Amino acid sequence: MKNKNNILKYFKQIKGKIIVLTIFMILSCIFNIFNPIINANLLTSITEFNKKKSLIFAGLLLLITIITLLLNAIVNHTYFKCRENLLFSIRKDMINSIMKMKIKNFDITTSGEFQEKLRNDPLTISHILSTLQYSFFSLITDIFILFYVFWINFYLGCVYFGGIILIYYIEKK
Repeated sequence: MKNKNNILKYFKQIKGKIIVLTIFMILSCIFNIFNPIINANLLTSITEFNKKKSLIFAGLLLLITIITLLLNAIVNHTYFKCRENLLFSIRKDMINSIMKMKIKNFDITTSGEFQEKLRNDPLTISHILSTLQYSFFSLITDIFILFYVFWINFYLGCVYFGGIILIYYIEKK
């Protein structure tokens, strides 16, 4: 439990950026859900030779794509800033604790081991952030897709939801 609290203190330092990251990830998911819907309507209007509808849906698709790209750029920028701040804080604390060590510890442990820990340990902890980002993004997208399938057809949504539960239980075993 002590190690979890030590790691959490680093994430608490960047909680504002994590909140911004979460908000923009949710917005990105929402706009990504509309992309296939508009694509389908665009394809339908093209096959019906309806120029006016085709232009409207093409314009909407362009607008949604631009907004999605901007949101993804903000997500990536915020993610890298979070990661940078996280790595800096961890390395700073590690260097401070190394400086407080007694001289006899340096006789036991080589400088290469300290260097290796300074390089690898913070990266391992920062991978938690990328894993959380991927998992959160997938979860939000799956939830929006589930609601969209329920919106299209309730019975199809029930089958889809049942499939999700079945896959969960199969993977759990």
